[in-house]
Order: sequence, then C-alpha cells, then structure tokens
Amino acid sequence: MIIKDKEFVKYEVADEIDDSFDPRYADSVFLPLKQLSSKTKGAKFEQIVEEAMSKSGHKVGKSVNGPDSDRAIDDLNVEIKGSFLWKGQDTFRFQQIRNQDYDIIIFLFVYPDHISIRAAHKQDVMDVVARQDEDGFFPHNQHGGKKVDSGTYFLDTTEEDMPFLIDLDKVKWVR
Repeated sequence: MIIKDKEFVKYEVADEIDDSFDPRYADSVFLPLKQLSSKTKGAKFEQIVEEAMSKSGHKVGKSVNGPDSDRAIDDLNVEIKGSFLWKGQDTFRFQQIRNQDYDIIIFLFVYPDHISIRAAHKQDVMDVVARQDEDGFFPHNQHGGKKVDSGTYFLDTTEEDMPFLIDLDKVKWVR
C-alpha cells in the first residue's frame, strides 16, 4: 500500500499531527531540537549543559555513579531534564524524575527564543513530586495511575512556580 501525500492530508491523523504543532516554535532555532525523539532530545539536553558549563569554567564529565545521573559537574552528580512549552499552554513538563543517586537536577526551559538553565537540589524537587495529597493520591506519579507511588514522576510547571530553583552561578559545586 502506498499513501500519496495528497491522500494523506485527508486522513484524520494528518489533522491530529498538524494540531500538535506549536506555532510559537515555527521560526525558532530550537525547532529541530524540539522535533527529535525523546531519547535523542535528552542526549542533546545533556550536551547543551556540558558545553555551557565547560564554557563557564566547570569540570564536566560522564557520571561517576553509573546510570543514576547524567553528568558529573565539578564534585556533584547531576541529573538533566529539559522541556519545551506545551502547545496551548505556558507550562513545561519534566518527566522521568526519580529519586536516584544524584545531588542536583538541572532543568532546561526551552522557550522559542532562548533556553533558561536552572538547577535545584534533588530533595527540594522530590519533596514536591513524591508527595501524597490529602486524598491519598500521588498527583505527580508518571506510571500506574495516581493511587500508587511508582517512584517515577513528572512535573508540570513554570520557572516562577519553582521557588527552589537556583541560578547556576549560585550552586555550590562542591560537596
């Protein structure tokens, strides 16, 4: 079976795909990054942090504790999470947040015209995402519904809604 382009545009799925496009990024230099697969995008987020921190004079290397963190920056193990604005919203969604062996989470907020890179202590983030609400639900649980604690979380947020964020130049990069 072959579906020609003129036929495909008549498919419902073509409309759904078109509806998923966020026009705020149409002319953005970050559009190619946004269009990568999640796995590749994550690797590129790690490379962005590595290059930015190296250019700022920090010693950056591969994680010293295996798969529990993405990079080692100076003396700290670092987890790196990135997100673009969600279509139709002014929020970011950071996913696959786990309580593993790292000290700092670096968040990349990718706007159409810039990337804001901020950090947070792991425990400050875990205090938000791993909490159980007054109804016994885990509102940030990523897998298995809200009634169970899977240990994997997401965070829908803005920079302003994360008072625990730290500018990178204010992080103490030593233990």
